Amino acid sequence: MISWLTGPIAITGADGHVGTFLRARLRATPNEVRPLSRSDDLAAALGDADAVIHLAGTLNPSGEDSYEDANVET
Repeated sequence: MISWLTGPIAITGADGHVGTFLRARLRATPNEVRPLSRSDDLAAALGDADAVIHLAGTLNPSGEDSYEDANVET
């Protein structure tokens, strides 16, 4: 049997299409949900998180960013 962890869940890309629906689903859990933005202190937000869901990225990077830079390096 798998037991559910009740600690914080941090989500990058939480304001995107998938992240918006995921946050709505996670409201049914006892977990604190931490939607992260570029300006957040990642060490503080992720330090005690039971889970990190990485959804941030782009399909069409601009400028000198490559697809890998925009989606993997972030």
